[in-house]
Amino acid sequence: MLDRVGVLPGWRAVDMGCGPLGIMDLLHDRVGPTGSVTGVDVQESMAEAVRGWAEENGLANVDAVTASADDCGLPDDCVDFAHARLLLVNVPDPAGIVREMVRITRPGGWIALHEMDWTSWTCVPTAPVWDRLRTLLAREWSGDVHQGQKLPALLRSAGVVDVGFAPTVPAVMSGDPDHGLMLYFANRARSRLLDKGLVTEVELDDIVGELGEHLANPHSVVVREMVCQAWGRVPLV
Repeated sequence: MLDRVGVLPGWRAVDMGCGPLGIMDLLHDRVGPTGSVTGVDVQESMAEAVRGWAEENGLANVDAVTASADDCGLPDDCVDFAHARLLLVNVPDPAGIVREMVRITRPGGWIALHEMDWTSWTCVPTAPVWDRLRTLLAREWSGDVHQGQKLPALLRSAGVVDVGFAPTVPAVMSGDPDHGLMLYFANRARSRLLDKGLVTEVELDDIVGELGEHLANPHSVVVREMVCQAWGRVPLV
């Protein structure tokens, strides 16, 4: 996506919801010593991790701030490129974040989004238990698991022009680490699923056990979540 946008040396870039590193290293490689990269994360520990990484690598033009992505506190028109990856799928108001990204990006600058979409996530051979667990996990998720397909509309609604969209759908065979990702998610979400009363402990154990047996089929294939990239330009006027 950085190639599609054409991020150049000297650009000022921001990575919204950067986490402990995000794509800060990739952005720094692109903008070089004459540019700058700022990370934004709501957790101070994440911002500290970025600052520590920058200090260890002697990167004086890399920094991070602790702020919400929908109200980051950066000045208007202060960056050439604003990026967010796997952020909008986890928040209740993705449109607010996109509007904030547009606000801080200069006219003619670029916005880029990278999100997942569960629409394609299935297994072959199909199994009703897969669909049931996926539905439970989607109900427990904090944001919209179908966010990826909505990225072009989000950008256009925020006034972004020259919008591009590139979805891809990976698939993995039995034996691949991501083949059992659904079961991993179920384990991580177990306490929340139970606390919210979405399923009983016995029901969840039965679902996980049945799906585990189904995925043990050496011929099974998991079609992964759709990976969606969208980008566009803040209009000049």
